[in-house]
Amino acid sequence: MKYIQYNGYIGKYSYIEEDKEFYGNILGVDCVIGFCGETEEELFQDFKNAIQDYEEDLQTKETLIH
Repeated sequence: MKYIQYNGYIGKYSYIEEDKEFYGNILGVDCVIGFCGETEEELFQDFKNAIQDYEEDLQTKETLIH
């Protein structure tokens, strides 16, 4: 198991030999957010994209509440 960090979020990931792909989850959020990639570079980009999507969703929900 390895860990990565971006914009205050931490993700854990591992390589799944059977699938020939890296898979991971973002830690410390209220929902399950996964990310993946065939290389660690692709994995990190998908991790960043997942965080950006999550933050946009939070902003949208906050806007709807107010």
